[in-house]
Amino acid sequence: MKTVTLELQEMQSIRQLHQYLRRVLALPAYYGENLDALYDCLTEVSEPVILKIPQAVAAGSELGWYGERLLLVMQDAAAANPDLQVEFI
Repeated sequence: MKTVTLELQEMQSIRQLHQYLRRVLALPAYYGENLDALYDCLTEVSEPVILKIPQAVAAGSELGWYGERLLLVMQDAAAANPDLQVEFI
């Protein structure tokens, strides 16, 4: 099982966020760097993956409204894909 701890508190822009996610989640080259594309890629995960998100990020406003949507997209993808888990640490 692959475990990825997302260090989202350092993100300064949406573009930087998506480039970071592409790298740490090994997203495919066709990843469109938006929340819809992220959802699609996460629901296609076919091996067990746990995404760990620090509580400080989940509770904070580092990414503003986009960060809130990002967390919802990750949780929705986990609900749709039994191979994906999202944990708050």
